Amino acid sequence: MSPASINYVYINLAKRLDFPSEITFETPAFASFQDGEIDFYVQSLEKRTRYAIRMNDDTLAVDTAKAALEAGNVDFLLYLADNTHGNVDGKRITLPIYSMNRFHF
Repeated sequence: MSPASINYVYINLAKRLDFPSEITFETPAFASFQDGEIDFYVQSLEKRTRYAIRMNDDTLAVDTAKAALEAGNVDFLLYLADNTHGNVDGKRITLPIYSMNRFHF
């Protein structure tokens, strides 16, 4: 993922802190789990649902995000990718990065 893509997602998440808030004040946050990292950690304000957001296909990063989901540290895993049409597989959601603004937490 390019720095522009990461900035796009961060700005999109930061706007969701404005009135009316969609996500909690402490997020969007960069996060780590065990020996890896998760690009963003977000918690919805209304439902208190926790999301790990990954933006690349790095094997270690994907394994870290999956481990956080399996350990119960997050409720859903949101993958943002350049070349995808989107998919939902249980608690794993894959979206094209350009549709991030339409996703509701």
